Amino acid sequence: MKKYFLTSVALLFFIFSSFVSPTEELSGIILKKAWTKTTQSYCAGGSDYYVLSLPNEELVLENVSKIPSQKLFGQWVGKKVKVVGTKYQKKIKNDNDSSQRPVEDDPITGERKDEFSCWVFKVQKIYK
Repeated sequence: MKKYFLTSVALLFFIFSSFVSPTEELSGIILKKAWTKTTQSYCAGGSDYYVLSLPNEELVLENVSKIPSQKLFGQWVGKKVKVVGTKYQKKIKNDNDSSQRPVEDDPITGERKDEFSCWVFKVQKIYK
């Protein structure tokens, strides 16, 4: 009985741990961006937003703390920092007014997709 219990616990741990995004530490420069009609702006979901500029990409930063984004990220704009958190792919479904939203076309069929995606980094810690 004990053997089955331990096997079950180990199996459940393995299953649930595969769904949790691993925490990463990235190093880059924090930039503040004004809202524009771009996929990145829609991904940020609001007006002005912050990104982490890396050598080959920019990641929209998502604030998971109770501190306002302006206060949390504002002091780091233009500076090289390290951020700890998780990277995930955010999917945004287009509404009926797709002319006002970024759209993606399927590269094979050429058909318009009803959603688009972008990469976001949920910041848990930021330091120099």
